[in-house]
Amino acid sequence: TRPRKALDWLTPLEKFAQLVDYHMAFETVAPHV
Repeated sequence: TRPRKALDWLTPLEKFAQLVDYHMAFETVAPHV
């Protein structure tokens, strides 16, 4: 397993991209709920 510091390579931009991906996935699912 990687050390806890492994998360440090996630730049703010990458974290933002993950949020965008999650949001887009939610937007895709939400209308069907």
